[in-house]
Amino acid sequence: MHRVSSFRPAFVRAGLPILALILALSWSASPVSAQSSECDNLGKKLNAYGALMQRAQGFQKKKPTPDEACSVFTGLFNAGKDVIPALEQNGAWCHLPDNILAGIKGQQDQISKVRGNACGVAAQMKKQQQQQQQGPGLLGGGDVLGGPMRVPQGAL
Repeated sequence: MHRVSSFRPAFVRAGLPILALILALSWSASPVSAQSSECDNLGKKLNAYGALMQRAQGFQKKKPTPDEACSVFTGLFNAGKDVIPALEQNGAWCHLPDNILAGIKGQQDQISKVRGNACGVAAQMKKQQQQQQQGPGLLGGGDVLGGPMRVPQGAL
C-alpha cells in the first residue's frame, strides 16, 4: 500500500494551534450557550469541524492513504461549508470571537486544494488497481511466468 505524503496543507505544516482547543476554550466561556438551541447547534458543528481538523493535523505523524486523506479533507471541507453560515448568523449571539469565522473561511481554499489533490490521487490509484485486476488484455504484452509476454514478429 502506498502512502502519500503531500497531503499536509500549509496550515498544518505551520504548526498552528489546534482549532478545536481554541473552540473549546471560547465555547466553555460562553454564558449564552446553555440558553440557546442555536448556540448548541453551532457548538455541535464547531466540535465536528474541530475533530476533523485534529484528524487532518494527525497526518503529520501518521501518513494517510489517499483514500483516508480524501475522506478526511472532504469531510473537513463540507463541515466548513456547514459551519460558516452558522457562525455568520449566530456567532455574535453565542459570543464567539470573530477570528474563528475568519480562520475557518481562510482555510477553506487550502482545504479544497488539498482535498482535490488527495481525491485525485485516490481515484488514480483505484483506476490502476482495476487495470491490474483486469489483466493485460488479449494481445497486451502482460507479464507471465518467466517475464513479459511478447508477440512473435514472424507470425504476423
